[in-house]
Amino acid sequence: MNIGIPRLLPWLGLSLLTACSGNYDGGTANNGGGPTEPTEFANVDEFYKARVEPTMSYCVSCHVSGGVADTPEGERMHLSTDRSQDMALLRASWEAMDRNNPVSRILLMSSGQADPHSGGSPWPQSGNAYRDMRVVLSCFENPDQCMQRIAEAGGGVTPAPQPLLGSNHGSSFSERYCEGP
Repeated sequence: MNIGIPRLLPWLGLSLLTACSGNYDGGTANNGGGPTEPTEFANVDEFYKARVEPTMSYCVSCHVSGGVADTPEGERMHLSTDRSQDMALLRASWEAMDRNNPVSRILLMSSGQADPHSGGSPWPQSGNAYRDMRVVLSCFENPDQCMQRIAEAGGGVTPAPQPLLGSNHGSSFSERYCEGP
């Protein structure tokens, strides 16, 4: 079948129009998977809010005034239903439980490494919740090393990915055609 050049021109024009219709700015594409967990945090408060606070709802269900853990055994770990107070109350609880000596009782109890915790072991030692809480507690202990600890936990500043497109190495004719005016 012989298709002449005049019959191919509309298809070629449509191909170029489609190729040039995107708004490529040299960045990386969004994976379309919805909101993702931030990979960079400016401080421990941002890290706590994104990574630790969501896991604290389990603790808050008992460690509040009038809660199941509002007993002489559980009095040193006290939180609030007002989430804005969680970080300050967590720090006060951490201090009441002898800080990180050598491992915080908050981690020992919630991971099942210490005396039996009536709430079970919600943060296994190999889990992300344990790791993230350990980072926050180490930030309490050594604020000058905090950002390093956050980075080690996968929450530090990461290098910006290089664009996959935008060079003559591997670019297509349509991409080069669309460059410039």
